[in-house]
Amino acid sequence: MIADPYRQYQQIKITSSTREDLILLAYDGAIKFINISLKGINEGELEKVHFNSIKAQAIISELMVSLDMDRGGEIAANLYKIYEYMNYRLTVGNAMKDTGPFMEIKNLLFELREAWVEAKKNVS
Repeated sequence: MIADPYRQYQQIKITSSTREDLILLAYDGAIKFINISLKGINEGELEKVHFNSIKAQAIISELMVSLDMDRGGEIAANLYKIYEYMNYRLTVGNAMKDTGPFMEIKNLLFELREAWVEAKKNVS
């Protein structure tokens, strides 16, 4: 069986990325799944909304557990609270099939992503 070249590329990209790059990839993935959920709401495809909301929540949960609370101190604690809030709002958006919570979290993810991009520039 021939392996999927796109999957192979993605696997190499993930395994060769820095921690900062992985966080950006996680934000990009969560935003992607939120966009699919928003499309599902607009098209009345409730199953699409549900499954992609769950995928976005899984990414955010992974970001939560990857926080180093000992070394990260107050920043890590604050990020944890933000991620917790994001998961809550995505749950609400999924349950109500409401675009508002999805848009809110998408905007928060964009802001966090931009902050990581800036932080990465300052470290490099």
